[in-house]
Amino acid sequence: MKTRRVSSYKSPADRKFVEDWIEKVQTLNSSFYKKLTVQTSFGETSVLSLNRERPDLDPLVILPGARTFGMYWDLNDNLKPLKDNFRLYLLDVIGQPGLSSGNSPDVKTGEFGMWVIEVLDGLGLEKTNIAGASFGGQLAIKLANTAHERIIKMVLLNPIGFSYISFAPISLFYNLLPIIRPTAKNVARFVDHIVLAGGEGVPPDRRDMLIEIILQTLQKFNFKADLPYKMPDSELNGWSVPTWLIVGDSDALIPHQNTIKRARALTKDLREVHILPATGHGIELSKPAMELLAKILQK
Repeated sequence: MKTRRVSSYKSPADRKFVEDWIEKVQTLNSSFYKKLTVQTSFGETSVLSLNRERPDLDPLVILPGARTFGMYWDLNDNLKPLKDNFRLYLLDVIGQPGLSSGNSPDVKTGEFGMWVIEVLDGLGLEKTNIAGASFGGQLAIKLANTAHERIIKMVLLNPIGFSYISFAPISLFYNLLPIIRPTAKNVARFVDHIVLAGGEGVPPDRRDMLIEIILQTLQKFNFKADLPYKMPDSELNGWSVPTWLIVGDSDALIPHQNTIKRARALTKDLREVHILPATGHGIELSKPAMELLAKILQK
């Protein structure tokens, strides 16, 4: 892999802030993961695992969205419906905030698919269930294009790739404002209007933690990774994997109607489409979404 760009924290203290935030979430949830480091040709990958010692349980690999990392998915003990019945692996995507290498592959090639394969190999997973949200959904599709035989079931949650972000003025305003001017006030606007639009029921203290970590990574993380993109037909119809699509009807960032239309037209083995009411782009923070994910994987 030829590294195009390298993302990085501005100081060791900034990385330590993220480590402490991850520990705080686990303490509040009384749910503790084992930290693993997987060596790949793209750099070190940080993985949080739960129930790894239970080979009787089916594995689930979770791919988080852009500018986030694995523990976002369990901010409010969201993964509780899955914790007794699956071996969970929360990946920090390389090049993104989190604790993995800052090396940033070319997103429009198959490099991210190869990266996931190397992580699966390092975890000893011949086949696994995959769940990806937003950019994580695009990375799941990259794996499907590269090695569809490694996937048992694939669940895409508000994925980017079938469609691109909305260019509606109000959506762009709330999405770009905290990037251009990262203040607590602007991040709170982004959280309330984009991430939690529709009100998924995140309590005030966890909302504050969400704002805190987004602000931290915007201010203290030199983000150099490629941005997600709208994928051509050839990347969306060249594989056949049992696929489920879950979208939020209040996602102002990636309009769910466009995603559904193209997914139905191109995905060869699309089993079900679920539209969750009052759910914004941060669908991984929605407890109903995680309950639905558990039901799908247990079928």
